[in-house]
Amino acid sequence: MTKSRIKCACALLILAIPVIVIVVLLQPVIIPNYYGGQFQLGRCVLKTDKPPDEDNFVWKDCSCGPLCNSKFPCVTLLGSFTPYGCDDGNGKEGSFHQDYEALKKRCYMEPEECNEDPFNNSQALMAVIQEHFKDRWNASENFTCWGNDDSTFFLSNNYSKKRADLALFLPVAILITLIIILYVISKPFRDCCFIEVQFKLPNGPTRTLSL
Repeated sequence: MTKSRIKCACALLILAIPVIVIVVLLQPVIIPNYYGGQFQLGRCVLKTDKPPDEDNFVWKDCSCGPLCNSKFPCVTLLGSFTPYGCDDGNGKEGSFHQDYEALKKRCYMEPEECNEDPFNNSQALMAVIQEHFKDRWNASENFTCWGNDDSTFFLSNNYSKKRADLALFLPVAILITLIIILYVISKPFRDCCFIEVQFKLPNGPTRTLSL
């Protein structure tokens, strides 16, 4: 392997580490936090007038293990959202979702632990939904929630744009730190990944510049 190829491989290895970090953090951290960080605090009213009928469930897939797939009922709960400080004329109609993962499936929520038996998933979800909304079916009762411009509502919002910014900054910090550490402690690294250019000043000595 020529010296130029070694330098290219060395540079690619260093660049690959932050890229891998970004890829790993993109779906679970960066995208949900950027999305949830845009939500406003406001008041909601549940427009679904009764608990969902099990005969009308739409069933969707969930993973109950490495070689296990099951189903859970995709419950849709509709309501309205009005940002605090605005009158009811600025309210939006939309749907409730427990978190970003449930939103991607267009359901109110997914089971915390997907069970191999779909019936158990149904019972667990309905117990949570009944607890969250037990006094709100067709009651026109206002409650605190978070909403955004695409008519998506969260009952709680643990997402933060700052967290997404931090996750994006982390690979950059790793890259800079890695280069500094390797440059300081390793002469072979400098020989491998930094190019030395020699030039002669007019009527002067030869100089070496490391790039």
